[in-house]
Amino acid sequence: MQWTINDRVGMAILPVGSNLKIDRIWDSKSYYVTADVVSLVSDEVKFLTKIYRLGIGNRFMKLDKCIKSSRWRIRLDFTWTAAQKRWHVEDGFNWQVEWRRVASNRRIPLKVRWWYLDVLNINLRIRYKRDVCKLCGEVVGSKHYRGGCKGGAQLRKSLQRLPLWGKLGGKLVLWWAVWICHCFGGKEGVRRTVRKVGRELENWRCVVG
Repeated sequence: MQWTINDRVGMAILPVGSNLKIDRIWDSKSYYVTADVVSLVSDEVKFLTKIYRLGIGNRFMKLDKCIKSSRWRIRLDFTWTAAQKRWHVEDGFNWQVEWRRVASNRRIPLKVRWWYLDVLNINLRIRYKRDVCKLCGEVVGSKHYRGGCKGGAQLRKSLQRLPLWGKLGGKLVLWWAVWICHCFGGKEGVRRTVRKVGRELENWRCVVG
């Protein structure tokens, strides 16, 4: 079996045992926290349910038994933040529907998809309503990197020169590029941003063909 620790590619392990009482799993070399162990093969996800456990008070049960038990139910609904509720009221935007639509869309580069899911969760590495966007100079709100940045239109003109923009480019890639440009220092980082987006589109073209 191929497993990785904390998503570190290349650090694969072969589990030989586990102890639920102390939340540890081990191979022939070392011990690890079970929460840090991630399967590299989707068919092995079932094995995780035999390692993880759920608890309420002093009651604990293995995850696979929780799923099968009539007394335990896994809730699939999510708590909405104030901003997500505001999106729905003001724009009719349902972030959960958008999440499902984007998560399985292979036309969108994987790195962009992951970033956009953080946008929907309002989980970017920035202080919302306090930090200023380095591309447009405005205070960053929850919708700023979801099409609200005024600097995006000018950046799009530069991105449209990329050979693969017509095939793989789109609004999500543009929004991601706006974020990258902010991280690169704003207008001074436009060229670096265009090069980075170009590389990402080229890499993804090799994946989807």
